[in-house]
Amino acid sequence: MSIDHRNITDPDVHEPKNISTAAAGSVYVANGTGTGAWLTVRRNLIQQLRYEDLSQNVVISAPAMTSGVIDLVSVYVQEATTPFSMNILHNGGVVSVLNFPNTTGYGYVSNTVALNVIEGDTLSVSANGMGTAVSADIAFRCMESIT
Repeated sequence: MSIDHRNITDPDVHEPKNISTAAAGSVYVANGTGTGAWLTVRRNLIQQLRYEDLSQNVVISAPAMTSGVIDLVSVYVQEATTPFSMNILHNGGVVSVLNFPNTTGYGYVSNTVALNVIEGDTLSVSANGMGTAVSADIAFRCMESIT
């Protein structure tokens, strides 16, 4: 008597077993010893903030989109004419300072960090007022946590 493969149920299913209980969106990862585990896929997410006018001493904030580790903060500045610095903050505490040397026109600066965040944590950017209107795009790269 033959049985259709699609009709075989746990525990008679060969690896990967437990597919019937795997979370939606998870993938099976083999460990090299003939078995493995179901894991949620990790993604690199980029969260961006736009700073419209660095001449103002204001803080812009946004909640973290996901839980994970932010490993890179980068800033692209437009129309800067004098050196300045930006503070990158997490829940109000400074975690990185980005210094822009004699930038003329456009500039790009990045810092590597190792910042554990939980979805909803506050990510902020503040700048020391420049006296002239300068805009910046700030990007946080976050490696999402595996569950």
